Amino acid sequence: MRIKIDRTTVILLVLIFLAITFFFNRFLIRKEIEEDKVKKKLYTIGRILSYHNGFKTSNKLMYEYVNKKGEIKEGGHSLSGFLAKKNEEYFEKEFFGRCFLVEFNTEYSWYNKLLINKPVPDSLYSCTNCYWDKIPW
Repeated sequence: MRIKIDRTTVILLVLIFLAITFFFNRFLIRKEIEEDKVKKKLYTIGRILSYHNGFKTSNKLMYEYVNKKGEIKEGGHSLSGFLAKKNEEYFEKEFFGRCFLVEFNTEYSWYNKLLINKPVPDSLYSCTNCYWDKIPW
């Protein structure tokens, strides 16, 4: 008994295999980052730029920071809890232009996190090349 496999089925199987390989690879990279997080992470200052109202995703505060190579990187902090219920005017008044600590990975620039509970003192707002191994305050 011989099984016939048409061209569409082969293409579909190859695409499924590639998708599984891609997502598994991303999972392994994230796991590696989490395991070596202590060695590869730094803290710096990030400035809140804007508020992104997500229709299908959660609302976000968009921020930028300067990584160790001197490149300006952007990130988004998903809002949850009581902050998710606030409107854009609240964020303009309370957050826009303010600085907070940002945790970032030195190898993978897409892995960064705004620490919204760690505001930066006004005296450090102009510091663009400040990096710490541990949370400084």
